[in-house]
Amino acid sequence: MRRLLLRVSFLMMMTGAVYAQTTKNLKIVFHVDSPNVQRVEMAFHNAHSVEMHTGIGKVRMVAVANGPAVKFFLRSTSSEIASQIHNLESTGDVRFHVCEASLKAFHYSPSDVLGDCKVVPAGVIDIARLEARGYAYIKP
Repeated sequence: MRRLLLRVSFLMMMTGAVYAQTTKNLKIVFHVDSPNVQRVEMAFHNAHSVEMHTGIGKVRMVAVANGPAVKFFLRSTSSEIASQIHNLESTGDVRFHVCEASLKAFHYSPSDVLGDCKVVPAGVIDIARLEARGYAYIKP
């Protein structure tokens, strides 16, 4: 019985080491383009879940908002969403990019965007560049 417990302990330790190695250089881009607040909150939940499972500072993440979702990244957005953005950004693991082309299409100005967000010229190009740099694409 003791040998079995030692083997199980060893396997668990090795599995943890392999898992830690696979998340060491993990990078994720979340594509947020839905006008549905639940989809945006799902992206936030996913980012928080990654932090909970890997530890803060272990994974680099970028949430790129384009299309009608840009409205959730404005200074006029609900305080709850703005708070979630600020809390995720403050860990240093998550960055928020907002598409300038979408802002213009929906008659917003880059100055309307929350201070925790970076305005990028085109969200889809930003996503493509991030993927080329090894970021895994996730669309909540």
